[in-house]
Amino acid sequence: VTPVLELGAALGAAALAGRDKLVLEDGLSEINGLPDWIEQLIAESTGKSGKGILPVVGADPGEAPDELVAGIDSDGVVTVGGPLGAQFLVWEYATAVAGRLLGIDPFNQPNVAESKKNTGRLLDREELPTGTPLLVDGPVEVYGELPGGEVPKDLPEVLTRLLEAVPQDGYLAIMAYLDREAAFDAPHAEDASFEEMTDAWSAADP
Repeated sequence: VTPVLELGAALGAAALAGRDKLVLEDGLSEINGLPDWIEQLIAESTGKSGKGILPVVGADPGEAPDELVAGIDSDGVVTVGGPLGAQFLVWEYATAVAGRLLGIDPFNQPNVAESKKNTGRLLDREELPTGTPLLVDGPVEVYGELPGGEVPKDLPEVLTRLLEAVPQDGYLAIMAYLDREAAFDAPHAEDASFEEMTDAWSAADP
């Protein structure tokens, strides 16, 4: 059995068994940014038809029953080692194998095509629709529908109701188009303690 088939079988079997959150751990890897590429590959290739594997990057494993830890040159339930080119090849083939096990076509892109069509329709309009916010709390505007039906009084209530609506094996995805590591570049004293460094990071990322 090749490593490609082993990895693909592990990803697909874990997802079918309910462990569909793939935590990518690369703390010991010398390859910078590889998990971000793997995240895009797996999410776009397997996330369709109500199925898929949710890759998680930049978070520590939480030992949750629905997560599978994949170590990139690091320890994990599954471990993938090798140079950059080998990593590309292994993950691409393994993702295709996992997709077949999930019963989806890993090569089609129905949601990508749908998004392009929807974007085209919006761009064809003379004016873009703005909609009415459900809530305005300071600089934050909230659009859409919330569980419970009632209008929330503030942003904390919005987040609380969203979290309460997450099923036991579900998740809340926050699509924040921000630099996830920008705050760690905040200057601090060379001999600063960990607490002092975290204070500097927090101040730079309010």
